[in-house]
Amino acid sequence: MDKHILLKKVFALGGQCRGRAAAICKPLQGAGVRPPAQGHRDLRALLYKALPAGPESRREHQPGRARRRPRPEPEGQGRGASSPPGSQSRSQLPAAQAAIPAARTLFFLSRPLRCTAFAAFRPEFRRINMTLQARVFFALGSRLPCGLAPRRFFSYGTKILYQNTEALQSKFFPPLQKAMLPPNSFQGKVAFITGGGTGLGKGMTALLSSLGAQCVIASRKMDVLKATAEQISSQTGNKVHAIQCDVRDPDMVQNTVSELIKVAGHPNIVINNAAGNFISPTERLSPNAWKTITDIVLNGTAFVTLEIGKQLIKAQKGAVFLAITTIYAETGSGFVVPSASAKAGVEAMSKSLAAEWGKYGMRFNVIQPGPIKTKGAFSRLDPTGTFEKEMIDRIPCGRLGTIEELANLAAFLCSDYASWINGAVVKFDGGEEVLISGEFNDLRKVTKEQWDTIEGLIRKTKGVTYTMFTRLTIAIAQVDRRGNRLPYYLI
Repeated sequence: MDKHILLKKVFALGGQCRGRAAAICKPLQGAGVRPPAQGHRDLRALLYKALPAGPESRREHQPGRARRRPRPEPEGQGRGASSPPGSQSRSQLPAAQAAIPAARTLFFLSRPLRCTAFAAFRPEFRRINMTLQARVFFALGSRLPCGLAPRRFFSYGTKILYQNTEALQSKFFPPLQKAMLPPNSFQGKVAFITGGGTGLGKGMTALLSSLGAQCVIASRKMDVLKATAEQISSQTGNKVHAIQCDVRDPDMVQNTVSELIKVAGHPNIVINNAAGNFISPTERLSPNAWKTITDIVLNGTAFVTLEIGKQLIKAQKGAVFLAITTIYAETGSGFVVPSASAKAGVEAMSKSLAAEWGKYGMRFNVIQPGPIKTKGAFSRLDPTGTFEKEMIDRIPCGRLGTIEELANLAAFLCSDYASWINGAVVKFDGGEEVLISGEFNDLRKVTKEQWDTIEGLIRKTKGVTYTMFTRLTIAIAQVDRRGNRLPYYLI
């Protein structure tokens, strides 16, 4: 389609929106409201006048602006009087007011459409166009009524726009705390868990021990390890060994593996869970900060895996290796660049060894957990607790994960029930990644009333103009209560 013809259609579509808004409001003229004229000022006056006054009304927010005197009611149309033929009575006014939300939306959409067409011909008009669109969409967020009375759709942030509390969708996804596998599933097996003193490592150790495994946990803090080992042993009745180890030191790793084999035998299960992370702008990172994270996550995992793997090959024994990474290891993420880089390396190593060492009887799998609230991780990634609610907002299941759920998944992947799973990377995030990676997933914020209006507009468009309305919809969804996120890409 020729560009000029398309722009003419866009311009005409803006006029159609305004005309349709006037048509919706036409029944109000019999209720004492002047019918709209051709100019947008009269139509805007009608849209505001048709709504009952309230604390959210536009004039209430403009002190110093003179109020118009109310128009006298035509004779015979006072309260309780019958309506003359062809007019609408006061008693029918609420029904007509119910159509005002659609009329307002149509009216406010008309001006950006026309101005966008103008901007294509007049580059100097672009800055004016951007300002106008910002004002129009801010007006959308602050003036659209809901029901019969004015209400600010975007005044209260996400509470009005979409469901985000755990009491809603999370009720369909309750976490189960009990063990998934039958008792004694790991009877006679040895499990070695790095970072086993706290958090996820402690949870996985507790479950494996309860299912019959002899567990050996390792980390840098011996006092924490001993307390955890004693606690789990008293709960499960199975011995839990504690070995101090800094996975960044290859010599210390070698000594730890030797002690592991001495006290418990060659491991059947190896879980690389030791990790380090903190949030920071990348430009603020020092070489030592980068080295600290990559040494723990990537090098530490490699040192443990290689040392145990060599001992298993020498003894002609198999085992299953499980690495705990994160969902951004695959996509990358700002502000945690060392961790993202190191975790991606761990996943590449696991998949590579799954192909190479399968002949030795070894399996390698990875779990990518989403947000699971543990004291260690959240104290560094969300020290103020500010982002926890935002995390829940972007998880379709409506809640954070639990340690028990992750432990059940890890136990399954390390069990004989998963003997044909090798080289797998399992996402465990409640659907977070698929939500944040979808281009149009922000449309979940659009209300039903807005969808009804937008659907009517889209049905009247053809061809490329549909894309404009799609982007227009996303822009509406992304305007917050202060108008900070504006639809700049409509220009």
